[in-house]
Order: sequence, then C-alpha cells, then structure tokens
Amino acid sequence: MKKELIKLLESPSEPLFEIVRPEAVRGLTEAATQVPWYGQLMTVPQTMAYMLQLNYWLRTYGVEVVG
Repeated sequence: MKKELIKLLESPSEPLFEIVRPEAVRGLTEAATQVPWYGQLMTVPQTMAYMLQLNYWLRTYGVEVVG
C-alpha cells in the first residue's frame, strides 16, 4: 500500500487531492506508528488502502468535486 500511495503522490492532479490534502497523505506514508486513525480496526495500512480505493472510485466514475 505504501509504495502505491507514494506513486499516487507523484500525480498531484489525482482526484483524491481535491478532497484530501497531499501533506496528510504523505504523513500516512511516513507514519511510524500503527495507532488507529479512527475506529478500532482502521490502522495506517487500512487507511492507505482506503485512500487508494477512494481515488480509484473518483477517477473511474468521473466524480467531480464541487466547492
């Protein structure tokens, strides 16, 4: 997940970065802890996977962020 998320950060035009700050995503790749971001099961690797899945969904379905 980490390698894929780092690759994603190399493309600042990805739709994920319309709703999530790239600095926050980079922070995930540099996290040294496994403390959950939220909930009981969402640790850093799962959050990385979620970010990648969200970007894939936004790109695949052409979702445009308004605001």
